[in-house]
Amino acid sequence: QDAADAARASAQSAINSERAWILVDIPNFEPPNFDPERLQILWIRPAIRNRGRSVARIKRVKGTLLLLPEGNPLPAVPEYPRGPSFDERVDILFPPKTAPLQPRLPITAKEWQDVQDSKVSLFIYGLVEYFDGVSDSGRLTSFCLGYVIQGGYSPAKTGFHPYLNAPAAYTECT
Repeated sequence: QDAADAARASAQSAINSERAWILVDIPNFEPPNFDPERLQILWIRPAIRNRGRSVARIKRVKGTLLLLPEGNPLPAVPEYPRGPSFDERVDILFPPKTAPLQPRLPITAKEWQDVQDSKVSLFIYGLVEYFDGVSDSGRLTSFCLGYVIQGGYSPAKTGFHPYLNAPAAYTECT
């Protein structure tokens, strides 16, 4: 039994080292200077990337922008759609090291000002359903990013970061 368990663990390790791994972030986000009195829209574009070694087959991309009054927690389970959102059923072959897929989510100048004034917290959450190219297994990457305004002497930049206090349902990966 021990030898069989070791063989299964070794096979799974080999699969994991070669399979597609889909990750989502919002890199190098530069906060805009908006005039809250004018109708202006900022498009936030999450970057979906294949960080693995094999081709992924993307089947669904889903995401939501959520503004919550400052201090309010995220719901225990992600709600779709909750605000501005996208939900695309696709069939895309997605090799590693290619340009990211970047769906977009809108936020108005007034909403952006509320984020800057710390009246509301800004979250982007969603999921990507895909098949990896090694085992042809159905996979899921869920993500939750929070917009953080850095203050004081923090070395981190203002921008979107993985939200560490998100309930587990927001950050599943298979």
